Amino acid sequence: MLSKRYCGIVLGALGVSMAVQAQDYLPVLQYHHVSASSPKSTSVTPEQFTEHMDYLKNAGFQVVDLRSALDDLKAHKPLPEKAVAISFDDAYRSIYQAGFPIMKERNFPFTVFINTEPVERQSRSFLTWEQMKEMEASGGVFANHTIRHPYMLRKEKGETDQDWLARMTHEVDTVEQLLNKHLGHSPKMLAYPYGESNRQIRDMMKDRGIMAFGQQSGVVSAESDFENLPRFPASGAYATLSTLKTKLNAKPMPLFSEETGGTSRPISLCRFD
Repeated sequence: MLSKRYCGIVLGALGVSMAVQAQDYLPVLQYHHVSASSPKSTSVTPEQFTEHMDYLKNAGFQVVDLRSALDDLKAHKPLPEKAVAISFDDAYRSIYQAGFPIMKERNFPFTVFINTEPVERQSRSFLTWEQMKEMEASGGVFANHTIRHPYMLRKEKGETDQDWLARMTHEVDTVEQLLNKHLGHSPKMLAYPYGESNRQIRDMMKDRGIMAFGQQSGVVSAESDFENLPRFPASGAYATLSTLKTKLNAKPMPLFSEETGGTSRPISLCRFD
């Protein structure tokens, strides 16, 4: 057990560090549809979304650009106090029609992870490249959500491991190419369809310099796995303002380690009996 005197020294040092760093973690909110007519499990109504955005503004939260904030966290640079990021999955047109005007009015940056197959075939339910360009001019960032939104861990019938990995590589690389072709750049971020990945997929992200998100809840910190980052769902059953407030108040669990025979193991910072 650590002594009380040692705990006091460590806590004092932490106090100095916290005074220097305004915030060393980031909650990332995840949305899909902004609509009253789309599936409720993945939707917020325009009224609910307005309530969320008004709360962020009125409670003093600083909505930050997601990729810039991730770069700062990884480099152990402080974020603004009460920093939060906003993200959407699937590139639904309702984001443009109902969500974008609300965020634009409040000058909030946001990220949309797009699956490009419905965009390329010009589905009326999905964003167009021209709409994305318009949104980019007001803080929008567009990132990778694969071509066809596959469950990335599932092999097709008769598919070898090599064939599966080649197909997943095509799903990722094609979207990166399309982002560069139509928008002129890529933020090098990806959201895994259905939130799941494995070591091979995460290694692919790392090799390409892509930061990637799952759908597990939690805040991002410098200690996070940047190929499997957490987000907080804020749609459907998770759209109430009370649950949103809980997520925005979340903090990372601090872990400390000690060297034991050349290896390290996590320990509690302090324990007072």
